[in-house]
Amino acid sequence: MSDWRRTSAALMSVAALAGSPACYSYLPPPSQSAVDGQVVRVYLTPAGSDDVGRRVGANPTMLEGRVLQRSDSALVLSVSAVGRANQDDEPWQGERVEVVSRDIDHVGVRQFDKLRSGLAVLVVGGALLIARTVGGSEGVVSTPPGGTGSGQ
Repeated sequence: MSDWRRTSAALMSVAALAGSPACYSYLPPPSQSAVDGQVVRVYLTPAGSDDVGRRVGANPTMLEGRVLQRSDSALVLSVSAVGRANQDDEPWQGERVEVVSRDIDHVGVRQFDKLRSGLAVLVVGGALLIARTVGGSEGVVSTPPGGTGSGQ
C-alpha cells in the first residue's frame, strides 16, 4: 500500500472515530434538569411509551434530541432518534415533540466519554499499526541466502 493510501486510510479512520457514538455517553444531568440546547435521551415510563407512541409510532422507549424548551411540566425536543424495544434507534429529522414530565422515567445528558474515546483510539491505532506492518512488505523482493534474487 502506498504512503498516500496509508495516510488517507488513517485520516478517514480518525474522522470516522471523531463522529463515533463510542465517544459519548448519556449521564444524569448534574442539576437534575436538562438545559435548553443540550442533547439528551429521554427514557419513557410504560405509560409514557403509550402517550408518546401516539405521536412517534408504536412502542417508543427513548427519544434522543436537542432540548428546545424546558418547564416543570414538560420537555420539548427536536428529536433526532427514537428508540424502540429490541430494535435499532430510528433516525428522525428534528421533529418537535413535547414530552410531559409524568411520561419521563429519566433523562440522560450527552457527554464526551474520555475513557471510551481513549479505548477507541487505541483500537484504531493498533489496527492501523497492524495493517501497516502486514502491508509494509508488499512489493519487496526477497533474496534467498547465497542467491541473486533474480530467479535464475
